[in-house]
Amino acid sequence: MNGIDFNQLVKGLEGMEEAILLTKGADYTQGDADRLKNFKRLGSEIAPILKTVIQRAATFRPDIAALIKEAPMTFDEEALQKMGTFIVFWIYFRKHIDALNTYIVTGRVESEGLVGRVNDVRNYMALGAGLMVDFGDMSLPKGPGAPVNDGIGGGQ
Repeated sequence: MNGIDFNQLVKGLEGMEEAILLTKGADYTQGDADRLKNFKRLGSEIAPILKTVIQRAATFRPDIAALIKEAPMTFDEEALQKMGTFIVFWIYFRKHIDALNTYIVTGRVESEGLVGRVNDVRNYMALGAGLMVDFGDMSLPKGPGAPVNDGIGGGQ
């Protein structure tokens, strides 16, 4: 693919993705201003389950018990909320990756067109990046070509 066609592809996908994000965003936020509310709400529901699983695992896994003792902040309510939120994100995102993988393996798509599958994966990457910004793990990009501090282990 030549550069002109590739740039046209990227711009076309971006336009479609913006329309999808605007339309679906209203459905998932339930009127809340936070575009990521769905992930965070479900993450909050998962957090107590994570806590119970970790506590139970610590009773028969000395390595987990030692980890909790060494770094108790890792398992506080805020950390569990964050873990839960990213678990929810990963499940939703992985569903779209799996659908795209079906095309790669079989050469076919079933319920949705191939462009829609690509749009979904790219949109979920943006939603995941939004979570990373909200949780302070990445800074908000300032624009094309601007350096980004990702907060964890380096940057661009």
